[in-house]
Amino acid sequence: MMSTTFPAILSKRISLSAHRSHQVTDIYVSPSSRSNTPIASRDSTNEQDFTDISGCVGNTQALLKYLSSTTKLVYIVIVDYAALSTDSDDILRLIRNYKSLEYIVVDRFQDIGKYEVYKRNQILETPEQLAAFGCRQGFPHRSVQNKLYVVNDE
Repeated sequence: MMSTTFPAILSKRISLSAHRSHQVTDIYVSPSSRSNTPIASRDSTNEQDFTDISGCVGNTQALLKYLSSTTKLVYIVIVDYAALSTDSDDILRLIRNYKSLEYIVVDRFQDIGKYEVYKRNQILETPEQLAAFGCRQGFPHRSVQNKLYVVNDE
């Protein structure tokens, strides 16, 4: 069971993420899934979609539904590598299964002062570059440790 302060903390994190990127159109969250859980099965048994939290449009299943239905090119911005997955094969499946997913952007600005961008066609050509997702060096120093998927579509 989540504490009563959790929605407020998550809402603040969503607000900060949206503020940092003025082009953000949607934010999805998956605060209760593990980084090694297959992306396709995350939140599939969780009835909470988090749409009651200000700024959130849904959980992982809502994100996957959006990716499968949109004709726009989508950028996913994540707060660290593990926010998406620590399994590079799972990320490769995500890229292969959802043709609208054009970029994965890892927001490492708070940690090292930069963003790391992975482009769809480059990932498909050289999937070895996804190895960075498998090397978790501990938790980033943030007030909330959760998965935020920030979607920017063109």
